[in-house]
Amino acid sequence: MTESTPYVASSDTEQVVRADDRIDQLMSALNDKKSRRILSETTQEALSAGEISDRCDIPLSTAYRKLEHLVDAGILIERVRLSSHPDYTREYLLDVTALTVDIGGESGVSLVVSRRSPSAELSDQSTQSMSAD
Repeated sequence: MTESTPYVASSDTEQVVRADDRIDQLMSALNDKKSRRILSETTQEALSAGEISDRCDIPLSTAYRKLEHLVDAGILIERVRLSSHPDYTREYLLDVTALTVDIGGESGVSLVVSRRSPSAELSDQSTQSMSAD
């Protein structure tokens, strides 16, 4: 089932996802033990890839691959850590607080995505590509 508008805003912090490809993307991001561990580690504080690698006991290259997948799925926020150094470090923070599967209803299966904060990524203007960031 593919619709022209895959997201329906229910509120500033909640969206309904109906497009099959987006449902698959979100669910596949959770279908991995290492990714779930990363999500657990980033619930309270933003962490760099190196910090995630250390805390989750995974190689840095694996951490980067998992982080890219979770950011593309819209589950993690990627941002720049402010510091006095000229170099910058990217850090990652969990943005999704809950995913609720809704089976049935008018549109069949959908996911309700609850977020910490409003996400510009899920606005109607940016539904073409979640990986543009």
